[in-house]
Amino acid sequence: MDTQSIYSREWWTRVPEEERRVYEAAGYSRSSRIEGKAALVVIDAVLSFTGTRPLPVLQAIAEEYATSCGEYAWESLPYIEALLDSFRSAQLPVVYTRLDQSGQKAMRETTKRPTDARVSQGNDFLDRIRPRDDEWICEKARASAFYGTILDSYLRLHKIETVIFCGGSTSGCVRASVVDAFSAGFRPVVAEEATFDRALTPHWANLFDVHAKYGQVMLTADIVAQLTPEAGRMPAGAA
Repeated sequence: MDTQSIYSREWWTRVPEEERRVYEAAGYSRSSRIEGKAALVVIDAVLSFTGTRPLPVLQAIAEEYATSCGEYAWESLPYIEALLDSFRSAQLPVVYTRLDQSGQKAMRETTKRPTDARVSQGNDFLDRIRPRDDEWICEKARASAFYGTILDSYLRLHKIETVIFCGGSTSGCVRASVVDAFSAGFRPVVAEEATFDRALTPHWANLFDVHAKYGQVMLTADIVAQLTPEAGRMPAGAA
């Protein structure tokens, strides 16, 4: 069971009480545990979304990358690190995603946002969350990590049942990947504090909707504790 009930979480309390009751009455928003073998998928935690330093989001967009999530991305980094440490310690698969630049040119834009040359220059990772040499980088041309990639086959090859998602953005590539994971028969879990967006309202709304319909939104500490109960400590900065 979560150490902090969903009923006190911001993405739950921001929805009006009457509307929450509708979801509960209809049987949505049930909680569950991680089941079977798990894999971690780090969605698009590249420089064009995190930026090179913690900046207010509008400043980050103006000074670095048009797609930057600024300070919100940086707040998630200690939690992403905690998940990476946990999965690596447990010797469970870790997958990163990022933009397939040639594929995107063939497919036109990933979203309706105007193109910006700076974004293609930010397709690398911060050193603190950089993939190891033995960790696969799944390059994608669309929002979902499953569309036009071999991610589904990779997960089945490794006998994965539960897929833990983190990274960004919550309302874009994370949500799209979660829906496709659910549709493919996997159990999606979103690590709440390890996921980020460029604005809080779509972040909260999509956490609420994902938890209601497609997967489970869990605190990072609960994920770590379920994967490696003997090493369920969180690092400094991930309070």
